[in-house]
Amino acid sequence: MSPDVRRARWWLGVAIALALGCRAYVGILTSDDAYITFRYARHLAQYGQPVYNLGERVLGTSTPLFMLVLAAAARVHLPLGATAFVLSNIADAVSLAVVWQLLIRAGEPFASRIAVVLLAVVPVFLTSVASGMEAPLYTALVLGSMCALPPVPGSAMPAGVLLGLTAICRPEGAIAAGAALAALGLERRWSMAFRVVLAACLTSVPWFWFAIVYYGSPLPQSVVAKAAGQAHVLDGLRTFAALLGSTRYLPITAFAAIGAVRLWPRGTAWRALILWWLVYAAAFTLTGAFARAEWYFTPLLPVYFGCAAAGLSGVLNTRLLVRWRVPIAALFTTGFVVVSAAHLPDHRRVLQHARAIREQTYIRVAARIASSSAPCDVAASEIGAIGDAFDGRIIDLAGLVTPSAVGATHADVMRRLNAQWLIAQNIYIPDDLLRDAWFTALFRKVQTIDLEPGRTTEVYERRDANCAPRGIPRS
Repeated sequence: MSPDVRRARWWLGVAIALALGCRAYVGILTSDDAYITFRYARHLAQYGQPVYNLGERVLGTSTPLFMLVLAAAARVHLPLGATAFVLSNIADAVSLAVVWQLLIRAGEPFASRIAVVLLAVVPVFLTSVASGMEAPLYTALVLGSMCALPPVPGSAMPAGVLLGLTAICRPEGAIAAGAALAALGLERRWSMAFRVVLAACLTSVPWFWFAIVYYGSPLPQSVVAKAAGQAHVLDGLRTFAALLGSTRYLPITAFAAIGAVRLWPRGTAWRALILWWLVYAAAFTLTGAFARAEWYFTPLLPVYFGCAAAGLSGVLNTRLLVRWRVPIAALFTTGFVVVSAAHLPDHRRVLQHARAIREQTYIRVAARIASSSAPCDVAASEIGAIGDAFDGRIIDLAGLVTPSAVGATHADVMRRLNAQWLIAQNIYIPDDLLRDAWFTALFRKVQTIDLEPGRTTEVYERRDANCAPRGIPRS
């Protein structure tokens, strides 16, 4: 092992420790979307039903693999928020190690030291860890599957299995599989591509077959509901450009472009990752997904910073700058770490405020309804945190777990499904519902909770509520 590689390994340990410290500082701030998967996991562990509402076979979570992992944790009575946090920290450590390994393999030990330190402190990279989302696991699987793409000769099994798990983890895992096959195709390694596909299918087909039989489709209803909504392409473009083109990230973006050109010929893994990055970024920009949630950026960041470090290393290796390579790199890296660390308290405050006015408010309201004399069917526009405190039937007005709500008005859905309560923030209650004669005649507002200027949580109760309690206590 060369001295450069030994030094790079030491820096990997520093970066992992730094990353874990940053994530511990932010803490567990479970998001509404994560609670949806948690409820699926609990119902699978306790009742043998991978569903949101017991008896309703709808695949509303977009991460079946994470659901299965959390169901195993729920089965042994581990707290799901803490479990997701620990698993995500492990996944991020794996991602750092894989980026390090990929750069070492590409002959870039100096760049590997820069990349892992930069990646460890990026505030946006740790949001999904704090939120309890599956993005860290998905990111680690994408990186691992590309890293496992075999040289000639080599076994296709590890890469194929990881690609299969990636597809089960998130629907867009298919993009990773396509990028891997494209990279192998560019090298005319068709036999290897076939073996990778075969291994991926053997891994993923059992789940997809189960989903077809149990749910009627392997495509998550959450994807169907979001696709039916209006795509904000310009919002996606603005959000994507705001991140990569901001004052703090613009130099890194320039280095990343240089690094991508340098790493492209350095092996199948980097070609596959660069192809995947471009397709993933285009797909999530054009669908407006980047404007919806910060954690959609998470999978892009390891490749982005890996390429940026390689680009910076290449610039510093020129004849003019090679003598000053180490101090310039140290100054650049230290500056980024300091700026990122300075932003971390604000980032944590933003996440804490968002949770306080959304998830914690929903949990308090849902807990009161669950303990009321008529804890009947609840209609809501955001169902995650509500479902954590209320075990009865929840009607999802956004359509993620209630397919009939897609394309229908709130009033029609609530009337057809006999909703007894409505919990929603005022910004999600359409004017046509408040003007609907049926709704105004049968529902009365029982609570308004001020959240921030112009934003409240509204609670409506049906006047003639006479249903039998349906709450199902958790063991």
